Amino acid sequence: ESDDLSENIVTFLTRANCGLCSDAEPRVIRLVARAGAELRKVDVDSEPELRAEFGARVPVVVGPDGSILAEGRVSGRELKKALRRLR
Repeated sequence: ESDDLSENIVTFLTRANCGLCSDAEPRVIRLVARAGAELRKVDVDSEPELRAEFGARVPVVVGPDGSILAEGRVSGRELKKALRRLR
């Protein structure tokens, strides 16, 4: 058993004035909460490394292990399936 609090944190990479991000956010919040995980929202433009890697791909949902759970047009069905695999 791990005491690592980051093991159940899902990261939602987003940015200001991103239509797809605004569209996906309520769905991401709801599904991550249902999965019993914590959601951390991060603006990709806040860090050059994030912007370089994910800037053209937002929104991106990243699992606790760093795997990409969803990106672009986030499908609720696909995200739900990906979150189920985290358990």
